[in-house]
Amino acid sequence: MRQNKQGKITYKTKSDSGLDRHNSCLAVDGDKGMEINIFDLASLFLNRKKWIVSIVGIVTILTVIIVMQLPEMYRSTASILPSGPQDKIAVLKSIAGFSNISSKYENSSELFPDILGSQLILGRVSQKRFEFNAGSLKMNMRLADYFGVSNPELLKQALANITRISADKKTGIIHISVETKYPGLSQAIVGEYLSELDYFNLHRNKSKAKENAEYLARQLAGSERELNLAEKKLEEFQKANRDWYKSTHPEIATMISRLKRDIEIKKQKYVYLSQEHQIANLDVQKDMPIVRILDAPSLPLLKSGPKRRLITILSFMVSLMGVLLAIVTIEYLKTKSVGSEKESYENFCEELRTIPLVNRVFEKNIEKNEVKIDNPV
Repeated sequence: MRQNKQGKITYKTKSDSGLDRHNSCLAVDGDKGMEINIFDLASLFLNRKKWIVSIVGIVTILTVIIVMQLPEMYRSTASILPSGPQDKIAVLKSIAGFSNISSKYENSSELFPDILGSQLILGRVSQKRFEFNAGSLKMNMRLADYFGVSNPELLKQALANITRISADKKTGIIHISVETKYPGLSQAIVGEYLSELDYFNLHRNKSKAKENAEYLARQLAGSERELNLAEKKLEEFQKANRDWYKSTHPEIATMISRLKRDIEIKKQKYVYLSQEHQIANLDVQKDMPIVRILDAPSLPLLKSGPKRRLITILSFMVSLMGVLLAIVTIEYLKTKSVGSEKESYENFCEELRTIPLVNRVFEKNIEKNEVKIDNPV
């Protein structure tokens, strides 16, 4: 590539300049497509080593500066043992391809991950005040102060972002973890999750057995009122007829018999409902999922993040691959422009030369190529 007296950029092909090694790493053939010469490609990267080292170095240094400013995070974890009846045909469903179909029992711990991640639990936990130790300091903090968010919906979303809930498909063990800047705060939040889960099971989670027990309790109360009313009627009738036990009047005897029969029927009903209610209460105790903690919320002593070394290595690799890809792309466009798209490439380069910084780069590249052409090896 040269610049003539009028300032127009011209290009020399392999046959014109004899540069058949440095400018031919990407050879374009209409029939065979693009051919890559590995050695020439390596030579191209060596010629651009200053650009590669500069760009990759700057990106890596900036990454190191950024990651060093990130606060250290601590993750507290807890584990919950499974409870409730197990789905005995879950394996067959998985083999048949129906693993996505829900088969969870309403009184099973399989629902615990869904309950813990629900908006109800997130809302209750996000509004709590936590007391914890941060080194030698005793802190009292709300999550709204920790996240700097006052909107309830954004606060719940922020809490969900630092929470991980998972369940082992084989063992059924449920794992929950929370990551914050303070070890004590992470532990306190996990403990609050477990407390809210236990409260939900005791007071909010209504299984069929609990609904049945509540229904029987209402029926038993009504039956007791009916029995008391029937006994009161008999008592009032006997007071009105004090000599009823001596009386031979047929109406009095018939009325006493009816009232006693009514009391006996209502008594049997009351006894039956009372027995059923006691059985239902026992079923509630058996049916209620118990939060059985395997591992209590841990107090993390080692930081869980950020992984500064890994982030720096990934940043280095990504920037290096990006720079190499950019160099190959530019070289490909230059090689292709020697053919049918030479004129459009020249126009593109002329537009770029209107930028002062790019113009200086063009001039340095032109001087370098002219030296190589005039002094061939």
